[in-house]
Amino acid sequence: CSVCQASLGFGGPGAATLSVCGGDLSTGTTADLAFSGGLPNSLIYLGVSMSLNPVAFAGGTILDPNPLAILPFFTDANGSFVLPLPGGGGPVSVYAQVLYQEASGPFGVGFTNIVRADWLP
Repeated sequence: CSVCQASLGFGGPGAATLSVCGGDLSTGTTADLAFSGGLPNSLIYLGVSMSLNPVAFAGGTILDPNPLAILPFFTDANGSFVLPLPGGGGPVSVYAQVLYQEASGPFGVGFTNIVRADWLP
C-alpha cells in the first residue's frame, strides 16, 4: 500500500511539485522523494529542515531561511528527480522543499510545495 506524506502547500513561482510516497517510512520500508515539473537536465536544490519556519520570499513561501541542509541534485531528461528514502530511526519529522530554475519566477527561481516526512521506528 502506498502512503504519501503530508504536503503542506505553500510554494512559490512555478508549477513544479514535490512528494514523498511509498512505504510509511517505518523500519524495512522505503519511500521516494519525487520532484517533477522542472527543466530537463538542470540543477535543483533540496532544502531540508527539522522545523517549519515558512517565510515569504520572491512571491511565494520558502521552507526556512536557515535550513539544516541544502543539497544539490540534477533532474533527468524529463525534468524530474527521485531520491529513495529508507524508513526507520524515528519518530522524527523532516520538512523539505526544492528550489529550481524557473524563467518566469523572480530572480529566475521557482520553489515547490513544502512536504513533511514522518519517519517511524
